[in-house]
Formats: sequence, C-alpha cells, structure tokens
Amino acid sequence: MKSRALLVTLASLAAVAIAADKPAGDHSKLTTKEAKANAANWPDNSKGSPTPHAPAENPPAATTARSQKVAPPAAGERVVFIGNGFAERDTYYGRLETELQLRFPQQGLIVRNMGRSGDTPAFRPHPARASQWAFPGAEKFHPEYAQHNGKGFFSTPDQWLYHLKADTVVAFFGYNESFDGPGRAANYEAELDAFVAHSLTKAYNGKAAPRLVLVSPIAFEDLSAVRDLPNGPKENANLELYVAAMERVAKKHGITYIDLFNPTLAA
Repeated sequence: MKSRALLVTLASLAAVAIAADKPAGDHSKLTTKEAKANAANWPDNSKGSPTPHAPAENPPAATTARSQKVAPPAAGERVVFIGNGFAERDTYYGRLETELQLRFPQQGLIVRNMGRSGDTPAFRPHPARASQWAFPGAEKFHPEYAQHNGKGFFSTPDQWLYHLKADTVVAFFGYNESFDGPGRAANYEAELDAFVAHSLTKAYNGKAAPRLVLVSPIAFEDLSAVRDLPNGPKENANLELYVAAMERVAKKHGITYIDLFNPTLAA
C-alpha cells in the first residue's frame, strides 16, 4: 500500500510539473499560418530580458590600434574565423585550428569559427536576427536583399565577436561573391573595404582594434569536361578579379592578406 501511495504521489507531482511547463492558451486553435506566425499568440518566456540566451552587448569603440604586422599569436590569443562556405566547412574538419595549435602548442590559443554559408562582408542573414546587415550602411551593397523577415534576438556579428573577445579576426570571403561576375567586382571591393574599415574601429577584445586577416578563396578546379559542373576557366577569371580586389583592400588598410588563389591555380 505504501508503494502504491508513493506512486500516486509521484504521478501527481509529475502532472503538476507538466501542467506548469505547458504554455498558457489553447494553441490547437491556431489553424492558419498567419496565426501560428504571430508572436502575440505564444507565451513570452524571456522573463523580461529583451535578448534571453544571447549575447547582447555591443563592442566599444577602439581607442588603440593593434599592430597588423605578421607575427606569431600572443599567449592566450583569441582567434575567430568568419566568412562563408570556405570557413564553415572547417567546422567539420578542424584542420585550421589543429595546425595553429600544433605550431603554437605553448600559447594556449582559443579558436572559434563563425563561418556560415551565404555570408558576405556586409550581408549576414539569420532567421532569428532582426537585421541581416553586418554593420551600418551595409544595406547599400546588396539592395536585392532588402527584404528580411527575420525576427528574434540572435546576436549581431559584432555582438558575437565581442562575446568571444576576438583578438584576431580571420575573414574568408570572395568565393560566393565571385559568382556575381565581373560586373559586380567593384561592388565587392567597396563592400569589403567598408567591412574592414568598420572592423578596425571596434575593440572586440575590449582593449584594442583586432588584428584583421583577409584570406582569398582557392581556385576553381575545372572538372567540366567530365562532370556537369561550371566552366573552370570562366569561374577562375571571375575569381581573379575578386581576389585582386581583396589584395587591394588589404594593402589600403595595411592588414595581412593571404593568397590561396594563385598557388592552388598553379597546382
């Protein structure tokens, strides 16, 4: 009997807990897409915070500039990769961080990867982000992406970099953008220039502007003769324009530029 009473008590407590976790209101009555998409029809579990579960602090303005000269990382340096598919793919393999840690085993490096397919220097869409733009004025580089239905409190790129206290930001852009063709190479150069200028005004580590590194895309491997793939020489001609733009921007701002295009084109 005592065992049965204990089971009844536990069942009652479980029922109360489940009932407490259930959102208020009968959501089975939300039958249309519009009703289900209306945030007013769902409970607010933020407990008063405008950005629950997400970094919300913006980085301060940089009052000092870190040297952009090529040098080994400092002890405890925080390195953050950003970019599109090229950077994102390394989240599956981790080779870049592995090589850094092997070369500097005593430095205690902290490496994070924020690469995401589809990102550009200015355009960083996310369905739970109120804005798709990476910095003020970024919208002028991609008016075709003006429509944005994102809603939520997912942190901005700057907020993430500040949360991660980035000392060095390594940017992998240029490949996706090159598919826009020769006609938009100048737009990409202006976009990248604006991104670099913006980044160098922020103290993501709370102390100084980051060391910023631009990494070019690799060359397009031409397999069009044996597979249904784009024409290699044509794609590489586009890439060459975008890679040259990256080098010019890096020289203009005195930051590090790593050319992966020409070595892989010659390989």
